[in-house]
Amino acid sequence: MKKGQNAKLNMYLAVQLWVLAKQLVWQGLAAFGIAFTEFQAIVQSILDAKEKQEKALHGYTVEKEKRKGKMASIAERIRSAVQAYATTIGDEVLFAAVNFSESKIMQKNGNTARTWAQIVHDQANGVIANLGTYGVVAGDLTAFQTAIDDFGDYISQPKNTIAEIASATADLKKLFKDADANLKKKLDKLMENFRESAPDFYAQYFIDRKIYNAPTNYTELLATLKNKQTQEVMQGVNLHAVSSEVMYDLKSNALGVVDKKKIKPGAYDLTFSKTGFLPVTMSGVEVGSGKKVELSVELIAV
Repeated sequence: MKKGQNAKLNMYLAVQLWVLAKQLVWQGLAAFGIAFTEFQAIVQSILDAKEKQEKALHGYTVEKEKRKGKMASIAERIRSAVQAYATTIGDEVLFAAVNFSESKIMQKNGNTARTWAQIVHDQANGVIANLGTYGVVAGDLTAFQTAIDDFGDYISQPKNTIAEIASATADLKKLFKDADANLKKKLDKLMENFRESAPDFYAQYFIDRKIYNAPTNYTELLATLKNKQTQEVMQGVNLHAVSSEVMYDLKSNALGVVDKKKIKPGAYDLTFSKTGFLPVTMSGVEVGSGKKVELSVELIAV
């Protein structure tokens, strides 16, 4: 749920709590009771949709980390065997080529973690005939590749999760519209019956109707792209940004900057790419409503 929506939901709940507490004041006005019952049902539907949205996202995150952990654990065993073998034959290049520890892989975003694990696999495959005495055989590499593919498939095509999140997001959009309409066109109007007869009830109702902490600034995503080796800014880097609701394809300017103002708030998976460089992917980058997110991204030449 967006921050602005959360602020509005807090307002709804405050209004609901106050009106429930003062039921004796309004219970004689049938139209108010009907409108308030409708409002309560909408608020409950918003809470249900929010829970659905959060459960889908949480479930995806847990499964992703589980698959990444399995891949990283196997990578650690394979890497250790290759580095032990490399040390034995004095091959420092091979030793460095697989120097991606389990902790390093776990700390990186999805595509980078997968890329590093694949490098370990491919380097080990090149010397597999020599790794038997170090505890690694061809079957281990087959299992390793399966773990890499399982993780890669999951992070690239979380179709069910995206569908669930998109469904809940669409529901929330409609429900907030319905709640606002109920307040503005029914409850707010009917509250005029209590301006004189119950001034305290009337005053507190409209105090609770105020939305606090709703961001009003423009939402913005800004990324600065550099060549990791030279530290020069990079023009023409492609940025593919996708959330559960929208997708953007952008390109860095002559200053090496991608600047998307008024971006739709949400959690984005970002992929930065340019011919001749390894792609960089960031998963679940949260762009909050009214917030400016600034990123510094370095691409490695291949």
